This record gives sequence, C-alpha cells and structure tokens, in this order.
Amino acid sequence: MESQKAENVSKEIVEEFEVAQRKLIPHKSKEFYTREYDKFCEWRCSKNVTNCDEKFVMAYLSQMSKVYKPSSLWCTYSKLKKMLKIKENVDISKFLLVTEYMKSNSVGDEAKKSWVLQRKEIEEFMLKAPDLTYLLVKIKPVR
Repeated sequence: MESQKAENVSKEIVEEFEVAQRKLIPHKSKEFYTREYDKFCEWRCSKNVTNCDEKFVMAYLSQMSKVYKPSSLWCTYSKLKKMLKIKENVDISKFLLVTEYMKSNSVGDEAKKSWVLQRKEIEEFMLKAPDLTYLLVKIKPVR
C-alpha cells in the first residue's frame, strides 16, 4: 500500500514537472526554439556525436557563423542554451570558451539601425500619397 502511494505521488510530481517545464519556453517562440534544437541534434547526429560538450557546441556555432551574422548567431546560442538546459540538463553558459568565441565573433560587427520617418516625412506622405492606393495605410491606427 505504501509503495502504491509513492508511485502515485511520483507520477503527480513528474506530471507537474512536465507542465512547468513546458512553460519555460514562450508559447509563441516554441516552434523556433524547437527547430533550432532539432537542427543542432541533426548536426550532432551527422557528426556521430552523442554527448554535448564545449568543443561540439563551439564547432557547431563556428559552422553557423559562416551562414549567420553575429546578431543572429547570438539568437541561435540563446535558443540552444535554453533547449539544452531543458532537454539534456546541459548549461552551455558555463562553457567559457563558447562564450569567449561568441564575444570575439561579434567584435567589429555594427548593427543596422532601422530607418525612422521624421514627422515632416509622415506629413508629406499623408498629404501627397494617393488615397486610392494608400488610404488604408493612412487610416490604420497606430498601436
């Protein structure tokens, strides 16, 4: 009877843990996080790597740096960090070489600034842009 209670309690705890764990990744971003983790797992599988240590994470990020700009690579790192912690209980933020690699990869990278319309330009658009084409844009409320 006592072991049955322990089994029920442990099942409840496991279920509650899984519910709480699902909340760690924002619902809207879950697909992106999962996709990034899956790409990493496929890469690991293609290299016949079963574990997740510093040199493999750094090699993966190094390979991704040939495709991604540093800002996007930081996003990849962030998603991997969260997913590896959840799925494999590996904290890559403690991989000092990986962190140093990420920092050194970002040196000299300048972020693109978004173009912002000035008040004068907005007024000019509102007055000169043809209503037939741009009426919905002109009346759309700003959030």
